Amino acid sequence: MTKFIRFLSVFILSLIAFALNAKAGDTEAHGGHIVHCPGKSPELLDFYEARNEYHFQPRAYLTYGEMAAPARFEYYAPAIAGIKMRAAVILGRRHPFLNLFPENLETARIEGAASLNEIKRTKDWGQIFPPLPSGCALHQIAAWRNDSRVTKIKVFVPEWDDLSLDDQTGLLLHEMLHDWFGRNTTTLATRQAVVFLVAPGPFRTRNADLFRRLIETHRPIAGYR
Repeated sequence: MTKFIRFLSVFILSLIAFALNAKAGDTEAHGGHIVHCPGKSPELLDFYEARNEYHFQPRAYLTYGEMAAPARFEYYAPAIAGIKMRAAVILGRRHPFLNLFPENLETARIEGAASLNEIKRTKDWGQIFPPLPSGCALHQIAAWRNDSRVTKIKVFVPEWDDLSLDDQTGLLLHEMLHDWFGRNTTTLATRQAVVFLVAPGPFRTRNADLFRRLIETHRPIAGYR
């Protein structure tokens, strides 16, 4: 009888631990910031840094599905899959970083928000390289949530529609990768990961070791070469 009670106690404690872990897996991340400058089209902050700090145009390196409609995850899936393969080449196909990418289209959703009040806004961008020009401002228009079953990316529809398809894809990528770097850091490390993954081949080859360090430490690096 004593053994049974001991077994039952351990079993119940295991269930409680499982439930707590499941709840802890419900995570939410923020930081989908867009740069607005007078007279210019809005741009993802990550891409602003790619162009102005590292002098390449990330839009040239993304491709899209041709049959699905925009604002559905299917439309961006080919680009996201290609970016995942770039990460796998550097990190290895079994690296846990790759688990951030949705396994299939049934586990990913893009949800529209009619008001910015539906998106919890945070000033977590930290340092920006180079600093924004005078008159430019940052707007946060997206948030990411993973409830252990479905990855949901909520976007503020009016400003989402103003973005190019490349910036939309980059924003989805940013939201998916955010959780890797924890909740207590700025989005700089996330942006550095996005910059690397949408960079041309020579840039990725030159900076592969720095990208590995970024991923393994979960912290920003000093910068790419």
